[in-house]
Amino acid sequence: MYKVLAVDDEPLVLMGIQASILWEEEGFSLIGTAGNGEEALELIERDRPDIVLTDIKMPRMDGIGLLKEITVKYSRIKVIILSCLDEMETVREALVLGAVDYILKLSMSPDDLLKILKKSAQKIEEEKEQAQKLEHAEKILMTHEQQMKKELLLGYLKEEYAQDAFLRQAAEMNFSFSNKEKIIACMQLWHREETKLAEEQNKVLENLFSQNTQNYLLMMKNGAFTLVAEADLLGENTTEIVKFFRNIQKQAQKCGFYLTVGLSERIEDIKGMVKAFKHAQMALSNCFYSGENAILSWKNVPQLEKREFSIPYQKEKRIFEAVITKNYDVLEKEVTELFMQMKEEKLEPNSARNAVYEMCHGLIKYIHHIYPELPPVFSLEKIRTEIQREASFQYLLRYALKFLSKMSVEIMKCAKESSRYEIILAKQYIFDHIDKEITLEETARYVGISRSYFSVLFKQTEKESFNHYVNRIKMEAAKELLLTTNMHIYEIARKVGIENENYFSKLFRKYTGKSPKKLLMEGSQDEQQEK
Repeated sequence: MYKVLAVDDEPLVLMGIQASILWEEEGFSLIGTAGNGEEALELIERDRPDIVLTDIKMPRMDGIGLLKEITVKYSRIKVIILSCLDEMETVREALVLGAVDYILKLSMSPDDLLKILKKSAQKIEEEKEQAQKLEHAEKILMTHEQQMKKELLLGYLKEEYAQDAFLRQAAEMNFSFSNKEKIIACMQLWHREETKLAEEQNKVLENLFSQNTQNYLLMMKNGAFTLVAEADLLGENTTEIVKFFRNIQKQAQKCGFYLTVGLSERIEDIKGMVKAFKHAQMALSNCFYSGENAILSWKNVPQLEKREFSIPYQKEKRIFEAVITKNYDVLEKEVTELFMQMKEEKLEPNSARNAVYEMCHGLIKYIHHIYPELPPVFSLEKIRTEIQREASFQYLLRYALKFLSKMSVEIMKCAKESSRYEIILAKQYIFDHIDKEITLEETARYVGISRSYFSVLFKQTEKESFNHYVNRIKMEAAKELLLTTNMHIYEIARKVGIENENYFSKLFRKYTGKSPKKLLMEGSQDEQQEK
């Protein structure tokens, strides 16, 4: 609905305008009338019309004077001139000053009036659309400029730029910092559903942090981000700063997210930013052992170890046996002890997650060796994703126990439908002693039946001889070691219980169709092509 104000010193003219069209049906509202320019300005200030119909000759302030005032103070208002035939020179002046159009009072028909009103309304819409496009373009430009500044700052913090190069590029981008103390907070935003994290993360962050010109929220990946802020905007001291982030955590929880925060020391200038960023990252890593809503300062945390953690063989074996036998008490005890060992060794979070993944991966391979008929209900990609999603030490422990228990249930389902128990024991024995020479006699003795009966039973059940099965399993293990490690061929041979390298190579060719050296060369060529 477009608001219209009519201005004329002749009441009959105003009455005629008012009665000439069905205003609201046509999308207009006649909000008032005035007898001269001064009265009109008072109404304009109060009611802010979209269109003004004004006569030229009026007492106190004429139409031209009113038009000039509107052009200066209310430029968005469209002005239509009501004129007589003898006022054409003045009409031309009005058009030059910015009037949309004019209409002759004496010959004005309702259709003429409606046509010129719609013309004015169209101009209003066109200007609105143009203004919106301009505003949108300015926002895009500002957003792009701000994003470039953020990328430059993040690159500097990650030491992708030397300080001199950073300062030079910052000057070219008109990117400057205030001389006030800064603080860096490295944060991790978590949600139990990964898809929700990806979809809503940016929206949540925008709501949580005000876009102050001296605060820079730097997006990283997987829900991680860094805030570089003026310290006084967050709080006068450490206690107030922690309180600020506690409030942020509460707001995040209302959205279904939780937040961990690692804080740096206060820094006086840009020179200390890189060091402060490392300290904040160190504090954030330690939040892993303190819970998913932890806030830690770098002063209160140890340096964590970023290294590969190998689960001791006997520990892994006890865990696997507890899974197979469904001994949940032993399983919980062994896994909890393992986790406490990782904590005591101050493993960096991703090192701990990788160790858990390797344990799950190893168990799946172990179980599929014993139960090849076990359906592929456990996707390694899904397991890795779920493990990476666990925000804290306690949640990762809970995930590991839940996964291993679920695996145990699936094994029990499969065991009820699978082959003889003696064959299952034999496969377990073979897998556990793959680095040794494995004989039919020893294995039959282990499962508690005679050599001849075991030999017949094994072939009937597995559709291949015992020796063929053992060699095939050993060569499959050797192939994996050959493709995934830097071990020498003779070392791999010993890993699968074969001392003679020539015999190993002959056996390897028989079961894989290629010699170890040829397979190794092909693997190297594939890697070079990928690079």
